[in-house]
Amino acid sequence: MTMIAPDRFIEHARRAYEWGRLEHAALQSSVALLLTAISVGVCRESAWSVAIGASLFVLATSLLWLGRTAARAARAGLRAGVLAFAIPIVVLHGYFGADCSIETVLIVNALTGLVVGVLLSVQAMRLGGRCYAYLFGAGTLVILSGTLGCLFFGPIGVTGMVVGYFVATAPVMVYRGATA
Repeated sequence: MTMIAPDRFIEHARRAYEWGRLEHAALQSSVALLLTAISVGVCRESAWSVAIGASLFVLATSLLWLGRTAARAARAGLRAGVLAFAIPIVVLHGYFGADCSIETVLIVNALTGLVVGVLLSVQAMRLGGRCYAYLFGAGTLVILSGTLGCLFFGPIGVTGMVVGYFVATAPVMVYRGATA
């Protein structure tokens, strides 16, 4: 049996610990892969779906691996991102179907972004000084998730979601900036 020097043992233990954390983060981020698979099946632009889905997966895994506020933002962003992905598809594709106008797409996606932004803003108010990082991390994941769903409707859907999200989170950012 060979002996391992204490420094090498600590290095091996640290590496194993970080790999375990990375695997756990990747497992939690697997929701992004599911959303990507659905988007590839629904949308006409499968190459865009794969590129956005891969970015979503890598970003969510990275934030979860970092821990603390980044991990909290990633978990909230993935949960809210599922809503941002599903609501436009269900409402526009399921309810309106072929009778969907550009104005309807814009309004539904803007309202979805607004609702998701309000939900995340309420959670961010409890974080104090970490509010900006939380809203930025969670918002990026929400927008990427929503983009996967909006690819079916084109750039107008993505624009509506982004505008709705920023309209909802801007007051929190301004309020936090004024009270800091």
